[in-house]
Amino acid sequence: FEPFGPLVGKEGAQFQPMYLTLDAALQRTPWVRALQDVLAERQDGAARPAAPRNFLPGPVNVPPAVTAALARPLVSHRSTRFLADVAAVQARLCRLVNARQVAILLGSGTLANEAVAAQLTRLLGRGLVLVNGEFGARLVGQARRWRLDFDVMEWSWGVAFDYTALEERLLRSPRPAWLWCVHSETSTGMVNDLPRLATLCAGHAVKLCVDCISSIGAVPLDLSRVYLASGASGKALAGVAGLGLVFSNAPVTPAPECIPSYVDIGTYHQAQGIPFTVPSNLLYALQAALEHFGDYEGGLTAECARRLRRDLRAAGLQVLVDDESASPAVTTVVLPATVNSLAVGEAMEQAGYLLSYRSRYLAERNWIQVCLMGEYDRAALPGLVATLADVVKRGRA
Repeated sequence: FEPFGPLVGKEGAQFQPMYLTLDAALQRTPWVRALQDVLAERQDGAARPAAPRNFLPGPVNVPPAVTAALARPLVSHRSTRFLADVAAVQARLCRLVNARQVAILLGSGTLANEAVAAQLTRLLGRGLVLVNGEFGARLVGQARRWRLDFDVMEWSWGVAFDYTALEERLLRSPRPAWLWCVHSETSTGMVNDLPRLATLCAGHAVKLCVDCISSIGAVPLDLSRVYLASGASGKALAGVAGLGLVFSNAPVTPAPECIPSYVDIGTYHQAQGIPFTVPSNLLYALQAALEHFGDYEGGLTAECARRLRRDLRAAGLQVLVDDESASPAVTTVVLPATVNSLAVGEAMEQAGYLLSYRSRYLAERNWIQVCLMGEYDRAALPGLVATLADVVKRGRA
């Protein structure tokens, strides 16, 4: 703690105002120093990896073909050649998720969700947003910013939707006209049951909209019964972040009277895909990633994730989501209250493993995540588990 200001109060009951920064706490806490010493001992006599092993949800390691695509000379986004390449990428993306069309926007997945919200302003009737994690809550925030008329159904983080309660809500009057939710909830590693949601919504004439930003490329996807779905060029697709994707299965026309042009996906469809400037290299990086990984198979990553969860539990660590609902791409570890997730993440970085722990919602819950996206190092997973277990054990002592 660092003092600031004078002593206050009377003799015998004085108070010294002080403050403590997070960095100082991490550097000076005795057990953090001890962990750093332990990790240094573990690395004695062994060559440290040339680069940290990346187990982040983004940016992910990308194949060399993606890096090469970024270095290509830029081409005009109006050129005949580029428009043909855009159409080819769109066709590949639609085939991957079984959707009729996709708009490609220059921006993140959040922008893609803004475009979904913009389309929802055109629908009559009240909507429903489902929440069981951070990104479901963000959909609520975006819906409010667009002044949508909607209700919210919410469950604890890491808990599956109650589909019986949801169907009861769909039966009540007034029935929702649309439903918006997250498929793969990155904040927990929970995959919500998209086929069941699609069946429920189809049975009650509800338009289903889904945030698929963390599920595209990570799990098999069939969006044929989805009204609108959002995605992004990074994460499990292993392109480079910067392109937002909006899939649709119904015709979407421009709406200049009510939607800002940049998020009006009807304008994108009318302009053969690219109405505004897009750096060609981002598109070619995505194209290279799609060609490198091919259509989703996922068996190897799913098996790696199962072994990872099994080994974490065997090492005495708590995994948040059960195997039945777990995403192969995101595994959340609930750390004991006696250790600090930020300090554990720092120690793991020093040991050569990049884990996800700096997000506010993870730090607040003392969680840390291992993500299997892009070109991750499968052979490093046993060492990661052993190191994490050792760091947590030392932190408890």
